[in-house]
Amino acid sequence: MPGAASQLVIFLMALLVTSILRMNAFYLRSILLQACDSLWCEGANLVRIAMWNVATYSFIIAELQLAVT
Repeated sequence: MPGAASQLVIFLMALLVTSILRMNAFYLRSILLQACDSLWCEGANLVRIAMWNVATYSFIIAELQLAVT
């Protein structure tokens, strides 16, 4: 059943994306709500989150492309 296996992989990847989005939203909200000493601190955290998102989504897209083909 290669079709069922690829559907399972796509479902699991979608579940992973959803959980990552939820975690990132919570983490971003906590960063924005916490008192930070300087703008550099918040800027560095936001850049780190953006880099993590790009790396994560690039990996997920590559995995989905492998699962579909």
